[in-house]
Amino acid sequence: MKQLYILFFIYFAFSSLNIYAQRIDYNDSLLIRKYRNKVYPKSVTSLSNILYAGIDNDLVMIYPDNKSKTYNYIVSTNNGSLYKTDDGYLNIPRNAGRAFFSIYLINEDHDTLLIGKKQFVVRNLPLASIKVGDVLISEGAELNKALFLNGDSIKLFFTDDLPESAEWYVVKSFTVGYPYGKQFISAENNGPVIGDDIKNLLNKVTEDRELSIRVNIVAPSGILRFLPITKFKITQQTTDKQKVDSMKR
Repeated sequence: MKQLYILFFIYFAFSSLNIYAQRIDYNDSLLIRKYRNKVYPKSVTSLSNILYAGIDNDLVMIYPDNKSKTYNYIVSTNNGSLYKTDDGYLNIPRNAGRAFFSIYLINEDHDTLLIGKKQFVVRNLPLASIKVGDVLISEGAELNKALFLNGDSIKLFFTDDLPESAEWYVVKSFTVGYPYGKQFISAENNGPVIGDDIKNLLNKVTEDRELSIRVNIVAPSGILRFLPITKFKITQQTTDKQKVDSMKR
């Protein structure tokens, strides 16, 4: 009787693991050869098809033909969390570097066939930069006063590779000021729109005066944080270098 129980246990154990078995027959070999590395995930969050650590990366599956869409698949990764979505998968990589995805096709016998691997570059999300119009406010930049006086608002900029990144954070407030003797002359603005207090302060600033800007932002989680203080100079015109840097970013 004891031997019978052992046989039943072995049978059910192998039956439950059948979905992960690799029983390759002739038809399976044809499937593997037909779809090897032709079914794979692609990022729709990044324009350059890379991943960013610590944020949601939406992935869609690419198929070579309509038949391949009728199969079920198992996708796994070695970097971070992976969740199934209606349109594909959502990946949150843990570390910058590389992420490797394995794609398994489930055949009609419920066996899994490894049909490909996909490698992604994983980068850290760049720190947010501040923009007025199309010009970046970077450390040591020389900016035309008219950018602020005629500008509508300040914006956050991460990278052109993430089109939706500008909407991730909200500018809660920002302060512009400069030292004058033992005092610090400044004006604060609620929200991203450049208000009259900021414009009045800048109107009084002479050329080549060094100013600093500090921006308070709200993360999607609701957490408040300050961006690093950025210092810049007011001039009659924005330098060509600053325009080129802005275009590169």
